[in-house]
Amino acid sequence: MRVPADCVLIVGQDVTADETIYNEGRELVNKKEVSKGEEHHRDNPDCFLLANSLIMTGSGRAVVCAVGNHTRYTQEFEADKINEEEKLTPLQQKLEKLAGYIGKFGYFSGAIIFLAMTIFMLGQIMFTSD
Repeated sequence: MRVPADCVLIVGQDVTADETIYNEGRELVNKKEVSKGEEHHRDNPDCFLLANSLIMTGSGRAVVCAVGNHTRYTQEFEADKINEEEKLTPLQQKLEKLAGYIGKFGYFSGAIIFLAMTIFMLGQIMFTSD
């Protein structure tokens, strides 16, 4: 399940999150719920569930801290990186180029066939008696 907003884990059991979009070095991060006292912060400073991270294992309840443009995801990544769907992959770029070539070939062959048929028709009109 994807986390829809930035949250603080209040109650959780064996919660593991995949935060590879935020840190490329670590893949899975163990999350523990918030408890009172300084010793918890030293043991587990990471009780936050970040937006767009993927919960791999466990279950729990969290309190939403930030939504929309206020999440860490939208602040850390630029708008053009968030909308990666609009960018073309290398295969799509090659297919666009190939489609352009096919279109040009179609226009060229259509023009050649039109000219050939016109010349053939004029020849039939001029050189036949009927």
